[in-house]
Amino acid sequence: MTKKEILVCDDSQGVQSSLKLILDRDFNITLVGSESHLFEVLRSRKNIELILLDFGLGETNGIDVLIKIKAEFSHTKVIMITGHKDEDIMKEAFRYGACDFILKPFKADEILDSVYRNLFV
Repeated sequence: MTKKEILVCDDSQGVQSSLKLILDRDFNITLVGSESHLFEVLRSRKNIELILLDFGLGETNGIDVLIKIKAEFSHTKVIMITGHKDEDIMKEAFRYGACDFILKPFKADEILDSVYRNLFV
């Protein structure tokens, strides 16, 4: 069985490494740290099924990136990850197409539950 493709977009290499460690056994993981690299990968590889997207990407707002993803790659599921416990951000993420919203610091089982629920249910 072919592993599903997940793209992790976070500007923290520590978060990238943690997510790769959690997901690498069951999925093919690609790591990127910027909006431009994210779209470069999405445009070159049509098999990305899920994106774990950080809300704060340096100067870029994760909601703006989410809107662009959904406009061009509407079939791709997006889980927002953020350190901001803000209900308005969460509501915006869901309004613009996020399938889940996870707060940092996250736990491995929380990430796995969300990924499996959104890819296989």
